[in-house]
Amino acid sequence: MANLGIDFHSGVPDVTSLSRDIQWVLCDTFHTSFAQVRQDVLKAGLLFGCYQGYDTASWSNLENASLRAKLAVSACQSAGVTEGSVIFLDCEQSQFAMEEWVTTWGKTVAEAGYQPGAYLGAGFNCDWAKVTDIAVYWKSVSLSSVPNLINGNPYHIYQVTDSTNYAGISVDFDVEAMDGVNWDNDIVLPTRSASSTPIPSSASLAGTHTITVQKGQTLWGLTKGNWSLIHEIQSLNHMGSSTTIDAGASLIVPESVS
Repeated sequence: MANLGIDFHSGVPDVTSLSRDIQWVLCDTFHTSFAQVRQDVLKAGLLFGCYQGYDTASWSNLENASLRAKLAVSACQSAGVTEGSVIFLDCEQSQFAMEEWVTTWGKTVAEAGYQPGAYLGAGFNCDWAKVTDIAVYWKSVSLSSVPNLINGNPYHIYQVTDSTNYAGISVDFDVEAMDGVNWDNDIVLPTRSASSTPIPSSASLAGTHTITVQKGQTLWGLTKGNWSLIHEIQSLNHMGSSTTIDAGASLIVPESVS
């Protein structure tokens, strides 16, 4: 699982200046330098993903769903994006019921050999329980009209900051909280083995307690999106960079986490 990444709308990131913590980059398929950004990202040994920025004018016509999906697919094919890689639909600001539109978009993307996903932003009128052909979900940082769970389940990706100046451009930071995202040219990222991770001392365990992980719980949910707490829990439990926690397992957590 690739934990931390960025997404951006404009400008071109200096990939060589990204922190070592950044593991993937999401780029708009309509970006004028889409193909070049992908090439730079992969050359840097990072993972690549993409999304199709929203266009409120297209929401009113169902025919636009397949047309826009084909535009996103065409951009990916032209740039050499590996089949099976994720393409997210940016879902924001629609007064229309969007279940059929989103399903049609997802079906078109899937038929072209890519993995359809959806980014849930504010003001999007959609009953997600009625949507099919969407494989992965990405939650915006906005708390306005965006459900905390998607169909009763955690999201695959959570956006954790909005419009942060980083590497010379405005980006959003995101964390992958659940497996299932097919990144372009997915690679196995190095993680610290348990043997190389220092065993917590009695001093470092002070102010902690042990909980039993409940079904559906995630590190993101337990920490309310606090990335520092996620790192602390990973360290306490010899998890390396993994964010996977299994129901029924015992987990050492700081006292502030219940």
